[in-house]
Amino acid sequence: MSDSDQAHSTAVLRLIGISRTYQVGEVQTEVLRGVDLEIREGEITVVVGASGSGKTTLLNIAGGMDRPTSGQVLFGNTDLARLDDAELTSFRRTSLGFVFQFYNLVPTATALENVRVATDIADDPMDPADALRLVGLAPRMDHFPSQMSGGEQQRVAIARAIAKNPKILFCDEPTGALDSRTGKVVLQLLGRLNRELATTIVVITHNVPISRMAHRIVHISSGVVDRMEVNQSPVSVEEITW
Repeated sequence: MSDSDQAHSTAVLRLIGISRTYQVGEVQTEVLRGVDLEIREGEITVVVGASGSGKTTLLNIAGGMDRPTSGQVLFGNTDLARLDDAELTSFRRTSLGFVFQFYNLVPTATALENVRVATDIADDPMDPADALRLVGLAPRMDHFPSQMSGGEQQRVAIARAIAKNPKILFCDEPTGALDSRTGKVVLQLLGRLNRELATTIVVITHNVPISRMAHRIVHISSGVVDRMEVNQSPVSVEEITW
């Protein structure tokens, strides 16, 4: 995406004044405090922060898996925070894709069957086999997770997420369970999906060097956004080391 395209991209998701407090017994823990964030269409946004900074809670709220204690989560004119559970579940199924540190594949299902789990509940999915071809796993469609490496399993998880044609793909520590070489393969794939399909991608990570591939970098610490940077010159994954 060019600098001009970045400047004119529209916000597909806006978080306004997001706070999240958890209460256990008489103890209250404020995990997020007045967070504002925009996710822009066609961009890669990387949210970086140490363990306990609130970044995963932020992803869970942005992705409709948790509700803020206060604030708005606006997808267009719809405030996800005001949807009931059934509406929120439907929204996640049809509009969002998720990739996690641990692959969450069905162990007794093949790669193709794992992807089909997602496409069977989506409104406008791509063909599951096409999704696996897109991530370079055409020869492994009939293999089970136990027959695949960690990197291959993560690519199945990505295929499953993108096969729904999501408006936003959320990735929570997608390289966290992988060595750096395999992690780079996964990041290269995410970069290619962004370039070729214009997929809007949000990556949550503690690994600061990964942020160099992003169009926007959000630094979060102790439940607040410290700063947001527009990266005028995202680098290729090959240039990133950690």
